[in-house]
Amino acid sequence: DAMDLAKEESMRHPEIYIGKFMQINHHSPQGAFEINEHINFCFTCIGKTLPIEQQMALLLKEIFDYKVREIAQILDATEGVVKHLLVDARKTMHDIFDKRCSLINKTGACHQCSELNGLFNPRQEMQQQHLRLHTEDTHGMDAAQLFEWRTRIARAIDPYESKGADLQFCHMEHVRNVVEGRTLP
Repeated sequence: DAMDLAKEESMRHPEIYIGKFMQINHHSPQGAFEINEHINFCFTCIGKTLPIEQQMALLLKEIFDYKVREIAQILDATEGVVKHLLVDARKTMHDIFDKRCSLINKTGACHQCSELNGLFNPRQEMQQQHLRLHTEDTHGMDAAQLFEWRTRIARAIDPYESKGADLQFCHMEHVRNVVEGRTLP
């Protein structure tokens, strides 16, 4: 619920939060908003909601391309345990995405990405942003194919050097502050 709580706080104080995001977007050399970077951000955020063993197994397998046997060595577990961790992690992520992200619902972009795109790129059509991802149309994909699509995007982006790094770090700091109870009066 962290993203939802952060959004609610932003809507309560748009003059502060939205203003801060817009200032970064307009003035920072790394303040651009791009949907593919936001998908990476969401994948990272949702991945962090997993138990640490599932998170590590998922990142090692899907982002860093380790083999199951290699992950088993790293985690000091059996290959069977690693396979279970991966299945459980994917199921948990699917459950989270299905409730909060339209990628699972096959409309092509997450609802939050759509809202943020409308804020940062009010004159730009969502279809243009979608086409910039250089990916196939998501219609007709099942959950496993959509998961692979998201991990491909996450693998391709270095969050520290991306076009929107400052904006994403500000967003993450805002989410962290809200979750930890450090909100405005």
